[in-house]
Amino acid sequence: MTSNNNIKVKQSINITIELELYLGVTWPKYTVNHALSCKETEISKRIKKHKVVVDDVTSPLILDYSKSEGETVTSKNGEILFDQKLKVNKIWVDNILLEQDLVKYNMSQFDPNYNTSYIEYCEQNQLTVDHGPLQILEFFHSGKWKFLFQVPFWNWYNNLMREQVAGKHNKSDLESYFGIEDNDNQQLILKLKELLSNV
Repeated sequence: MTSNNNIKVKQSINITIELELYLGVTWPKYTVNHALSCKETEISKRIKKHKVVVDDVTSPLILDYSKSEGETVTSKNGEILFDQKLKVNKIWVDNILLEQDLVKYNMSQFDPNYNTSYIEYCEQNQLTVDHGPLQILEFFHSGKWKFLFQVPFWNWYNNLMREQVAGKHNKSDLESYFGIEDNDNQQLILKLKELLSNV
């Protein structure tokens, strides 16, 4: 914490990421810089969830996903039966759930590292290969996903929220943005109210 006009501003954040892993031939392999713990939950035989916790983060969080060739399983006629992928489901900062569209479009980027066979397939079939950075939270290819933020985090996040809400005028528009009120949204709203009262 630092002091600025007698107001203490937290310079680091605690992050929890909920990832969804889809089985190809093998389970997705990934690393997250400075991860403290990972809790695994099996959803089905082909899907798992991981909750990864990282404390006292002061710089971009980097998730490095490594997918080997041959992880896409197809039928004899080329139809995809199942494919290995990794998906960012939710992110909490200081135990407050962040708004997913802000995370996707304003707070993160994915730099893909395509396998050679995929690039060759795209070239042969005249398909466009999207090079990074991409605003996606579902990864079908190897690459690095970065969660980008500024400190003090909650002041910065509040400004992003204000920009997003600026064009929303009636209750229905606001509800469509904030979603149905649940425990996670209540926590977010209380935290934002607390921060706004200190401004």
